[in-house]
Amino acid sequence: MVRTSIDGGIATERRFYGTRDLAIVTSSFALCLLLLEGGGLVTWASRLEAGPAQDRWLAVLEPLESGLDAVGLTWPRKALISLADTVGSSMHFVAADSAASGDMVDMDRIVKRHHDQAPVGDGGGAAMAGAGGGGVSRTCGAAGTVESSPVQADPAAPEPVAVAIAAPEAASKAPASDKRTVILVGDSMMAVGLAPSLVRSLEKDGRFNVVRGHKSATGLSRPEIYSWPEAYSAILAEYRPDFVVCAMGGNDAQNVRYNGKVLKFGTPEWDDLYRARVREMAKLFSKGQTRTLWVGLPVMRAESFRKKIQHVNSLVKKVLEEFPTIDYVESSPAVSMPDGSYASQLQDAKGRMVKMRAADGIHLSDEGGKAIAKIVIKWLTGRMP
Repeated sequence: MVRTSIDGGIATERRFYGTRDLAIVTSSFALCLLLLEGGGLVTWASRLEAGPAQDRWLAVLEPLESGLDAVGLTWPRKALISLADTVGSSMHFVAADSAASGDMVDMDRIVKRHHDQAPVGDGGGAAMAGAGGGGVSRTCGAAGTVESSPVQADPAAPEPVAVAIAAPEAASKAPASDKRTVILVGDSMMAVGLAPSLVRSLEKDGRFNVVRGHKSATGLSRPEIYSWPEAYSAILAEYRPDFVVCAMGGNDAQNVRYNGKVLKFGTPEWDDLYRARVREMAKLFSKGQTRTLWVGLPVMRAESFRKKIQHVNSLVKKVLEEFPTIDYVESSPAVSMPDGSYASQLQDAKGRMVKMRAADGIHLSDEGGKAIAKIVIKWLTGRMP
């Protein structure tokens, strides 16, 4: 609607938008959003914590995305995403067979290649998570001391999906070297702060080849989003690791959907399922002569999240007692107050206050990564000839 008003002999036109105009603009914006980001919206909804809200979003977004795809309206978006992935991978990642020490390999490409090369229906060498075997665990304290404790097997857990893996002895494509291969595995708790510090220190040492196989926004709770058993199996098809350093679990403290049922975090059913998934990874880490250090997550700032992560840590630590080639280290003492409480800053050896954690109260800063890396490096060097 256009209205004309006269002020001081000057005619001025003013445009007013009604409800119909607003509806047209809003609908057009929503349509453009669906065309450009329909797949992203479905991905966003699929990553929500399992529950009624996720169900409602998926019930709306999935049919819309399927309809757009059926009439061919999603191909421009897919072409742009494919181009961006290709350009991004060439800028930030290297191929596994040409990676130098400390390079970040493209985990998505490795997993895809492993998946494409796997024989259909091949279940050989599958790793199954169940009640673990016997043995003695080794739990490393902040100073790197090793404590031993007897194993107590967990009750039977839900049956996981079998994952076919390549035998490590025949998998390595790297040239023979006296250097030991260290695989860094995990989510953003490995990627932010810790991995860069480990790469810098181990490259100076000169006795290690470091492979950065971590991937942010992943974990063990949601294999439908990212399957770490499949990803690590793909790593075994490319490398023969002497050591694995794992730091993950920051995304795992959430409700999950299993066999059509939502399991609430911290319930006995959830705990059984999570122990099974940790056990499945531990069995994969134990292949060949590989030694593994699983780095427990540090204390978190928010009280509710801190309690959840403490619960995740306790489940992981208990399961790893079943695996004699896997050690567990508490990371909190390296970045927290003497009483174990959260610290955003700590005083260094020179008396300066240095930032230990990121602004979100979850991730590590560079200095925090260095502090925990010292523990990892002590563990690694202590196992070298």
